[in-house]
Amino acid sequence: MITSSLNAAKKPFFDKRSAFNLSLLIFLLFVYAVSFYLTPSPDGVGTHKNLFLPPCLFYETTGIPCPFCGATTSFACLAKGRIVEGFKANPFAFLLFFSGFYFLLYSGYCFILSKPFDYMYFFNMAVHFKWLVAACIIISWIIKVYCYLN
Repeated sequence: MITSSLNAAKKPFFDKRSAFNLSLLIFLLFVYAVSFYLTPSPDGVGTHKNLFLPPCLFYETTGIPCPFCGATTSFACLAKGRIVEGFKANPFAFLLFFSGFYFLLYSGYCFILSKPFDYMYFFNMAVHFKWLVAACIIISWIIKVYCYLN
């Protein structure tokens, strides 16, 4: 009886689950901090060049933004509270920004309370909704091209 209570008291504070929650929390905080630091491109594309990333080959070749062009610009606008500009820059990144903010809060909650982050639930949900996600990316691209050309 005493031995089992002593073993329960020796449970490590920082286990694999806590490490995952903390690493996700730090990663997302880093993404949002960098987004806040960046100056969004007025063209709606090209903000990623401030991070020393190469230009988009699709955009350079065709002159039309790819489905992910403007994602960094969208994050930079949204981090500064410019919601309409962030949506116009890339509607799909708009969804990613706010779902990432949810994961930031959820991983912080799980870390503080030492709860498991049920990442398999979110992974399985993404697998089941893969066609919906693909449709969102395509619709987002259509909106992006329409906003870019007008």
